[in-house]
Amino acid sequence: MELLSNWSNWIEARHANASLLSSNLTGANATLTTDGSNPIAAWWMLLIFVLMTAVTVFGNLAIVTLFLADKKVRTPFNYILLNIAIGDALIGTVDMPYYAASYFYWGFWPFSDQQCSFWMFIDYLMPTITLASITALSLDRLWALMAPIAYRCCNTTRKASVTIFVIWLYSTLGMLPGYAYTRLYLADQRADKTCLWEVAGLPNWASPSYPLIINLCAPFAITLLCYVGIVLRLLQLRSSRAAVNPETHRQTSKRNRREQQAFAVLTLLVVTLSVSYMPWVVYTVRLVVLKYEDSLTFYNVSYWMGFILSAASPFMALVGSQDLRTAMRRLCHGRSGNLENPSGNRVSVLRKATAPIPTT
Repeated sequence: MELLSNWSNWIEARHANASLLSSNLTGANATLTTDGSNPIAAWWMLLIFVLMTAVTVFGNLAIVTLFLADKKVRTPFNYILLNIAIGDALIGTVDMPYYAASYFYWGFWPFSDQQCSFWMFIDYLMPTITLASITALSLDRLWALMAPIAYRCCNTTRKASVTIFVIWLYSTLGMLPGYAYTRLYLADQRADKTCLWEVAGLPNWASPSYPLIINLCAPFAITLLCYVGIVLRLLQLRSSRAAVNPETHRQTSKRNRREQQAFAVLTLLVVTLSVSYMPWVVYTVRLVVLKYEDSLTFYNVSYWMGFILSAASPFMALVGSQDLRTAMRRLCHGRSGNLENPSGNRVSVLRKATAPIPTT
């Protein structure tokens, strides 16, 4: 319980440190205008954040647009990528602007308690949706390698829909009890101008420590374990395929092109997840386990790096998947993958429009 208490104190310090940083920057600007030293110190940081927010929003909306415009990318695996894009788009449109405006710019919460409840729900839920979706992708790849026949039989759109439903249900139930209590009984924070989950009078069972363990730490650990299992299984399969006929091997590789793309996307997402969250993990372990609090600068770097995953995930999907890149090129050139002839080949819109009219 002492570990959870220390973790709760860290959650409280997250907002306090951000508020302190904003106050320091605001105070620096007030004095900088009089002594003339580096008057844009706070503004270039804000500019970087605005650019990061814009990249997050437009990058993930581009992935959503691909699914709406091109049905060829609507595979079961890519539906999970769509789920990630929706969650990350909400992080870019709601979570990041509210946090920056309050704790990074003003230094306090200037909005209503209702807006606080809405922002807090998005702030805790959407990152867990992204992380749980990556966990689902890693489990999907491990299943495909360990039981390929059963996987092909069950790899349907219905399976993807059930997976997405379970992701949202798991993520919501993990945070709902504590969130509901703190917003029903401790939401009035107008006097302090704050928007905090962890406040005086909150019972231990409603602490935000539990959602962090259930929704963040557990999926993160499962993802890493599954990925290690995937790599070991691929190495085993590669050694067993060394003696296979080259022609058969080429045919098998062609059939498994989408599986290879899926592994490439998963690898890029896992690497990005590890890089973006590792400073946060280091900071948390040092604070909770070693009782050592790092500098305010390291804290803010570790916190903001958590948003890198939301900004980078659509680009990782495009880099790893040739199908998504092809769909993006079709979209940029004004073509759609929705027109098909009876044999399954795409029909050119221009070719149909310019077809000769039969004469009588």
